[in-house]
Amino acid sequence: MLMFRHSMIAALILAAVFFFGEISGSRSQVQSLNQVFNMFTPTARAPDSSVTTSSSRVTLGTKGQVGWVCNTGSNAAFVRFGDSTVVASATADMVVLAGQCVALNAGGATHLASITATSTATLITTIGQGRP
Repeated sequence: MLMFRHSMIAALILAAVFFFGEISGSRSQVQSLNQVFNMFTPTARAPDSSVTTSSSRVTLGTKGQVGWVCNTGSNAAFVRFGDSTVVASATADMVVLAGQCVALNAGGATHLASITATSTATLITTIGQGRP
């Protein structure tokens, strides 16, 4: 199955090169390639989140549809997107495991709330459009 995916990806890249010309071409060609493959286009990076057992939130800096959230800490963190009043729960929200990154639907949220069940973690969040 993995070999099939690699073959499909290679075929799509070759088709894009044929259709758009040289990949290292102009900026408009690269933007068109992004639109075809719906690639992730970052629009803002939120401040790093120092996560504890108390819910806290950071401002995302811009609205975006996709949040790419990476947990660089050694404990799981739980996250929720929302507005300036959003609160995260360690029993009800999306888990981001230690050392992992997840793509989440930010839905145009302006803030990200986070919490840990025990100890601390650090989250790095990038907001954008498309698939990471």
